[in-house]
Amino acid sequence: MKLRPLLMVTTMAGATAYAQQPVSLEDTLQWMHNFAADNGKQYSGQKNTDNGPCKLGTPDCEERHDVTTFDSQCCSATITWSVTLNYKDVGTHAYRFSLKDLDPRA
Repeated sequence: MKLRPLLMVTTMAGATAYAQQPVSLEDTLQWMHNFAADNGKQYSGQKNTDNGPCKLGTPDCEERHDVTTFDSQCCSATITWSVTLNYKDVGTHAYRFSLKDLDPRA
């Protein structure tokens, strides 16, 4: 399963909103950082012919490595998604947003 950065933030923010007791912004941001660190890596196979999925070790299948990180400072957050294919960087995408967009009380 590939993590989609914006979906991940929405899910994490929603999980925090349903907490039984109030949670500090600092605790929430730390949880989001730790969640991405623990779950934001994936190795898979990608065909070099049509970019579709494949089983590593089969002909025309290259190793793909996706890494998602979460960083924050006060109410500003950045999700970075990097992709390497056969150990070569093929792209990095950064999504920056204000937590106030998710909760105006932040």
